[in-house]
Amino acid sequence: MAHHKHKPAREARARAPQRDARRKTLEPGRGLRVDPVLPYRAWGRPGVIRVRLELLRFKQHDEGLCGLYTIANALGLIFPDRMSETAASVLVARMASDLPTDINTVIREGTDRAQMEIMLPSAQRWTEEHGWPAWTWRGLHPASGDKAQAFWDRLAGEMDGRQDAALVVGFGDDDAPNTRYEPHWTCVRVIGATVLTLRDSTEYGRVRRAETGIRPEHGWEIEDCFLLERTQPLPRRKRRFRMTPLM
Repeated sequence: MAHHKHKPAREARARAPQRDARRKTLEPGRGLRVDPVLPYRAWGRPGVIRVRLELLRFKQHDEGLCGLYTIANALGLIFPDRMSETAASVLVARMASDLPTDINTVIREGTDRAQMEIMLPSAQRWTEEHGWPAWTWRGLHPASGDKAQAFWDRLAGEMDGRQDAALVVGFGDDDAPNTRYEPHWTCVRVIGATVLTLRDSTEYGRVRRAETGIRPEHGWEIEDCFLLERTQPLPRRKRRFRMTPLM
């Protein structure tokens, strides 16, 4: 199974000046913000995870970290009042420390389905420790003989406007020439009739369903899919009443 990572290091280095130039033109208070560097310790060796946020989605800082950030994005959809910038920072560091490999290897190689099945329970333990409502996850991976369009239709029926669920999808290689797609984990927010809307940790925002495929179909290969769903309701917000003095 292919590792899901963002851009190859060589291409990422080549494109970095352009990305940095764009960031400098962002208006104050909008776009990317740099959050605190959070230390963590894994296997006796200290390391750091730098977390960058956009207003609507958590964004990865390094190559290969899309799996970690996709889980943060998915949980941000089903726990919108809980997943703050600080919570995302701590969660990403916690999941990284629970992986049976060092962070430099993750950055270089990305993560696959087996590692996602380690990160998801790690995220569950962390949210339970912090008193979040319960949630679970299950695999909805494509099977041999599946067709991409039928697969997306099936997932659309599974979601059907739900606010308590989110999809984590792992894409492999795209066999189209000069493609913009690379192996990658992402959070699918909306499955439309022709377009997928993502809550992505990089620069993918919308993907045409026709550009995806399940081998031997052509397109951006759909390899893995996990459904995250809340099993307890969110606590109701406390209403604040304004006292009016008696005249």
